[in-house]
Amino acid sequence: MKRRVITLGVILSLLTITAYGAIGVGSVFAEEDPVISVLVNGSNYVGGSGWYAGYVVLGASGTYMLEISANGPERLFPVTNVKVIAVVSDEAAAGGLKSLSINGMPITGYTQTSNPPPYYVAQGGPFQEPDYYGYNDTYAIPQLTYPEDAWPNGAKEVPVTIEFASTATQNSKVMFLCFGIDSAGKPAETPFSKGTMFVIPFIPSTIIGLGAMVGVLGLFYFRKGRTKRLEV
Repeated sequence: MKRRVITLGVILSLLTITAYGAIGVGSVFAEEDPVISVLVNGSNYVGGSGWYAGYVVLGASGTYMLEISANGPERLFPVTNVKVIAVVSDEAAAGGLKSLSINGMPITGYTQTSNPPPYYVAQGGPFQEPDYYGYNDTYAIPQLTYPEDAWPNGAKEVPVTIEFASTATQNSKVMFLCFGIDSAGKPAETPFSKGTMFVIPFIPSTIIGLGAMVGVLGLFYFRKGRTKRLEV
């Protein structure tokens, strides 16, 4: 009887180790999936939730450079058919966002929905906000290559021109995310913490009131030396 108990204990231990090993392997593979960052030099890192889950540009209408890059092992490059997704709020869609163009392409019309794009894996972020209106994913980048577009030294630079109406309030918001397919045929997308949201104009007290803010919107310059705004 005693020998049987010991044997059973050994078996249970082995099963436990195997289970943890499987979880560990799954985590490694999950971490290897390329993550696409959509950043703007000089943006404010908020790291909160919803619209404010990642980076925020506060200021004025104008032309900005999106720096789009992917991190992950070289074998999973290129990341192809990368959709640049413009996610807008109700007020932005209703006219608060007067005009938007990506790399010279006018972005007009948004798919109105209460859900993320059907291909998007991550849930939450701006998609869970009560004033989320919808998205436009018309503009696409053929591919992100290694090492030219690999984080942290490379990036695909895509200019965006944003014009907010004179009547726009802090409720006019547009956030940029990306989605593509890696060389293994798996989805690669932007976690909300690595997306950039534009809100113009803004009320500082509204932003500062967010518990996610550390201090008063400390500037996070992820690539010094690059132009954060292109004058037009």
